[in-house]
Amino acid sequence: SPALAARFGGPSVGMSGIRQRVGASADQPLLMCIFKPCLGVPVDELAAMLHTQAVAGTHLVKDDEVLGDATLADAQRRLHAC
Repeated sequence: SPALAARFGGPSVGMSGIRQRVGASADQPLLMCIFKPCLGVPVDELAAMLHTQAVAGTHLVKDDEVLGDATLADAQRRLHAC
């Protein structure tokens, strides 16, 4: 709403800016995938799935990190592999 945008400044780049940043034209859908390491998939399998998604044209990726007992090293290992 205009009131909310006035209070918080609104989106910084909008949909056209997001499309520009991910290289998506206005006439194609944006594709996103979510990876859930909490399901226990090994890092090498997550990396293979991410590769498949990237080759298929995915624009956005979210690592759904909700592991309560995970260490920073776990996230860094996934980041490096992927």
